Amino acid sequence: MIIELAHFAAVLALLVAGVQALVPLVGAQTGSGQMMAVARPAAHLQFALLLLAWLGLSWGFVDNDFSLALAASHSNSALPLHYRLSAVWGNHEGSILLWTLILSGWGLAVSRRTRALDRETVARVLAVIGMIGAGLLLFTLAVSNPFLRLDTPVADGRDLNPLLQDPG
Repeated sequence: MIIELAHFAAVLALLVAGVQALVPLVGAQTGSGQMMAVARPAAHLQFALLLLAWLGLSWGFVDNDFSLALAASHSNSALPLHYRLSAVWGNHEGSILLWTLILSGWGLAVSRRTRALDRETVARVLAVIGMIGAGLLLFTLAVSNPFLRLDTPVADGRDLNPLLQDPG
């Protein structure tokens, strides 16, 4: 159930990123203060939703949920907790989601730390961050979805890439 909620949060984050990409940009073009004002709350909401998605995916690895295809492919129950946590991003699907979370974190930082800038600049910057986030999320959810379930759960997962099982 947690994985499904995380997946739903990622889908909602895609919708919010679309709003963040379009509404403030149109507002900056037309001079609409109300439309530009959407940028900051959208950046906050996108970050919160992506953090929820990331934490849900991480829980699948921590809990050894091998019905989750990603956990079954990149983790196993014998891995120590710190390697199970690193296995979340030790693959293509998880790393793209992590990069999207990091991007939304930068959007959050821009929305909180740029009070001195004019609202049109902030709206345009957050719109560009929203566009990139929407593209990454669309790619993630359509092509390399980290939340896919296996029809038949496996008893134990494969293993994390041995090259990634190093403290260094």
